[in-house]
Amino acid sequence: MKRITVAALLAALLLLIIPTVVSAAGVIVEDKTGDGIWTDDTWEVYIYPGESKATTVTLYNSSSISLGVEAVILPDTLDDGNLTFDLDKSSFTMPGLSHTNVTLTVEASGSTTPGTYTARLEIKSEESPPPLPPPPPTYTTVNTDFCGETGTFQIDSSGRILQSATMGCVDGPLTITIEENTIAFDSEGNPLSTLSMSLMEDFPPPPEGNNIIGIPFNLGPDGATFDPSLSFTWTYTPEDLPEGVAEEDLVLAYYNTDTGEWITLDCVVDTENMTITASVSHFTAFALLCPIPEPEVAKPTKPPYVPPVPPEEEDVEVVEEPELVEVIEPVVEEPVEEEEIEVVVPPDEKPLEGKPNWIPLALAAVGVIVIWLTILFIARKRRQHTE
Repeated sequence: MKRITVAALLAALLLLIIPTVVSAAGVIVEDKTGDGIWTDDTWEVYIYPGESKATTVTLYNSSSISLGVEAVILPDTLDDGNLTFDLDKSSFTMPGLSHTNVTLTVEASGSTTPGTYTARLEIKSEESPPPLPPPPPTYTTVNTDFCGETGTFQIDSSGRILQSATMGCVDGPLTITIEENTIAFDSEGNPLSTLSMSLMEDFPPPPEGNNIIGIPFNLGPDGATFDPSLSFTWTYTPEDLPEGVAEEDLVLAYYNTDTGEWITLDCVVDTENMTITASVSHFTAFALLCPIPEPEVAKPTKPPYVPPVPPEEEDVEVVEEPELVEVIEPVVEEPVEEEEIEVVVPPDEKPLEGKPNWIPLALAAVGVIVIWLTILFIARKRRQHTE
């Protein structure tokens, strides 16, 4: 008797544990909420024309693996199509030990006969097949040409570069570094197939106020993109710098073919190793720029004071001047022409006979005195001049 009682109790407990709606092993119905009444897997709802009713079923995947679930409502229409049932999802995957909700709605048209309607919900589940492994990537070879030096490196079908590489022209100033796993595409979005670097003999003029040092490089294919950016390193020498240009003023620039201008990059100048480094995300022409130095204006400077150097004393021979001998030139008397004196005799008077005429004598005496004074004056002047 006791054994029968225990068996009955165990059976009753099993009936309490098993939910009303059970799908395939692993997925169970934990809860049902909303409109209508559930009896096991059957939903019963009373509805009027034009109404809409809904109920939500909570499912639980009790297994530790993912299960594929299919939910089906039977029937999906009633009342000659005036009543329709719908599920918000009918085929889905539930990860192990996870919950999900399925919502069931019913719509009644205006022609629906009011009353109680029932529909049954079926839930099926099965173990999901393991996902297929992704197809192995295909690899292609990128051909490189750096100033005539050719080479290769590998890239996969998604544009991922498989190995790091540092490349550049032999003895050239510019080198580029591409890190492993960099994504490289050409201008059309395809994985990169070529990579090149060449000297740009015919290049656009530099921006105003700048000079181009050396010769720019053209990197191709034009428009190729890189994620993350590549590292550009340009090496210079002191002889490359124009007079008056500081190393810190050097900068790398790329040529924008759309705008027709050079665009400077954010650079790091290492004066110790004489390199300029910048990050580049696309290919085009690149150049090393420097500003044109302003001409220096010479400031007037005062010459240094140089004290005069006294001349060296030289032996000067003293020449004695000869004594001046006064020379008295003889006085040469010039003959004095005597003027004829016309004596007017009154007509009625006769000259006195026997009396001397003093007028000519006086005039002769005055002339002698004048001549003597003139000679004396000339002689004195000569004496003064000689002294």
